[in-house]
Amino acid sequence: DFSLSVFYADSRHGPSCLQEATAALGAAQYWLTDEGVENWIINNVRISQTPDGLVRIARNSNKYQLRTSPSNGTASLTTPFLHCTASLGQTSHLFVRRGERRMHYDGTSFIVRNAGHSAGFDDNNQLKVY
Repeated sequence: DFSLSVFYADSRHGPSCLQEATAALGAAQYWLTDEGVENWIINNVRISQTPDGLVRIARNSNKYQLRTSPSNGTASLTTPFLHCTASLGQTSHLFVRRGERRMHYDGTSFIVRNAGHSAGFDDNNQLKVY
């Protein structure tokens, strides 16, 4: 299973980390707002979930943020280096931006952009240079 090396490479795991993990969970904070939003802060990471299922995970004052919404089938990841969005349904897509480099796929066409130049494949699998 190649996924093990992906998720465990350069990560701290195993019995030697158990005490630190237990301490982080012991220091965790939890509260429920009047609007029904559940909030946790674990090891300087804030996690919130709204009653409709929207989950936000943020670190460093929202510089690093992950959002998922089961009600509309969307997810996004934002960091100072990368922005990525994905959605399911009538407007399904995957979009990734890193600096001037962009990649977009909407189920029918795939387009890559870099420094003002674009190329990709249309819904007939034909290469297009824009």
